[in-house]
Amino acid sequence: MARQIRQALMACLLAGWALLAQAAPAAPLWEQLTPQQQEALSPLAGEWNQMSELQRARMMMVAEQYPNLPPEKRQRLQRRLQQWADLSPEERSRAREKFNQLRQMSPEQREEFRNEWQSRRNNPQGQ
Repeated sequence: MARQIRQALMACLLAGWALLAQAAPAAPLWEQLTPQQQEALSPLAGEWNQMSELQRARMMMVAEQYPNLPPEKRQRLQRRLQQWADLSPEERSRAREKFNQLRQMSPEQREEFRNEWQSRRNNPQGQ
């Protein structure tokens, strides 16, 4: 009896997930983006259609915020997206690893890391 209940519950959960997946709008292709979205995401234009739906959906959230950003933050976002687009797959993988390592650090460790990084950035070796 308990096994039948578990199986029925699992079937309901799977059916619910399938319905949610169908109801969730697919992240659009580049050609389907509005001109405003294309402006915000322009550094990713060349690779947009090859990105996963999850990646495109995340970037769509960025594009939604873009019109509300002050000009200096828009420029910063554009620079960062361009820097990301210019990275090789290996460099992106290393960046993701570093990001995940940072997320696992305590706030104190993150602050120490940022201070060291800023110090190295301001005083390159040999100067």
